[in-house]
Amino acid sequence: MLKIVVDMYTNVPRQLAGGFAEIVFLPEGNYSGFFAGLVEAGHEVLFLQTGFKLLTETGKTIKAVVKEIKAQHPASRIEYLDTHTAMSAIGLIASFCAAAANKGSAFQDVMELAVSLIGRFAVVFTVDNIDTIKKDPLFKKALGGFAGELINNKPIFCVNNKGELVLLDKRRGFKTAVNALYKIAKDNGENIADYQVFIGHINAKEEAEALKLKFADTVGENVIVSEAPVAMAKKFNSIGVSVAFHMRLDKVRRETA
Repeated sequence: MLKIVVDMYTNVPRQLAGGFAEIVFLPEGNYSGFFAGLVEAGHEVLFLQTGFKLLTETGKTIKAVVKEIKAQHPASRIEYLDTHTAMSAIGLIASFCAAAANKGSAFQDVMELAVSLIGRFAVVFTVDNIDTIKKDPLFKKALGGFAGELINNKPIFCVNNKGELVLLDKRRGFKTAVNALYKIAKDNGENIADYQVFIGHINAKEEAEALKLKFADTVGENVIVSEAPVAMAKKFNSIGVSVAFHMRLDKVRRETA
């Protein structure tokens, strides 16, 4: 059986995957034992990794582990793909691949599907409180000279389809920032209804559901809302909302107020 592995920060829309039969979440620690166990049990393994530009040293270690397991088991099928994205955008890619696997697609066909989807999804997101994430080197760099916390400005981040984390914009008030995600996705998406819109949230179900209603005219029923995984909630330590959508632009433009 094919196992599609994603990291603990990935939000996966169950509705698209047809269940989690082919999707496995990477546990924290003992990565070598985890991947070796899958391979030795006879599984084919496709690891959809967070964009390499976003990886910590731990993420780079995981890539090395996969390479090592592959060398140790030359007859096995284990592959690593840099998705050039993160979070719920990886969830969309994983779900499309899982759905294909559930319908009987061979490993190589699922691999080719995953490769074809890389670089075609972006995720935009906002959080209410940046006290925790501004200590993270990647977010600290992206935030740069961000100011306005005293006047309730909220940052809007983007992981674009080049796998870069950027500070895209800011809005006064969390709900205003969440609403801005809709226009950013609508203005920068391409055929977004065909690929689903995936809204993730951290303890912000009301705002996420309201955002879903805003997408109704654009994508109809092709929008999914899901609570973010526990690991993501711990990482951000704040309420937040994200939108993953299909795009082809080199760079997501900021919304014009």
